[in-house]
Amino acid sequence: LMFYSIGDSVISAEAALAVFTQTTAPQKAAIAITDPGDPSHHVLAGDILSAGKTQEIATEIVDFIRRPVP
Repeated sequence: LMFYSIGDSVISAEAALAVFTQTTAPQKAAIAITDPGDPSHHVLAGDILSAGKTQEIATEIVDFIRRPVP
């Protein structure tokens, strides 16, 4: 499971997605987070920089874990 922001100024989202596509896990998901709150778009969740996205990301994590493996 990978969360990313296309506007991340710390890492290349394109490079991260390229590595993600090489992952051979039986179950995987890449989820784009828009407007995380952090000015650098790097911290996607958490009370200090991206509190507005914490619940959304937590829900996505739980949903991913509960999803049956194909």
